[in-house]
Amino acid sequence: MPAYAEAMKNVGVKNNKELKALWGSRFADPAVRDSVEDLLQVQDEVEEFLQELETKLGKVDASAGAGVNRQAGDILPADLVVIEVPSGKSIPLKESWTGSKYTLYVLMRHFG
Repeated sequence: MPAYAEAMKNVGVKNNKELKALWGSRFADPAVRDSVEDLLQVQDEVEEFLQELETKLGKVDASAGAGVNRQAGDILPADLVVIEVPSGKSIPLKESWTGSKYTLYVLMRHFG
């Protein structure tokens, strides 16, 4: 999550351990405490979403797009086969472009 990494950079920490130490030193401040609680709530919601997604993906063809090694920063081809989670169908990436302002793509790496 780029926003999370940027926030850590802005407060001068390099990892979660340093961030938690910083929180601990300022946790008496209600604004800090509220912000930390909000962040932890969002983290829990994202984790729950990913777990639900993994459960759903377990019920569909998880081999869609298999055999293609991608690296951070790669441009994905429009014909890359992805799994459309609501339907469970394997479709070309270009078919998932709906014209909506925002579309969420979750790219997961599975080791077998």
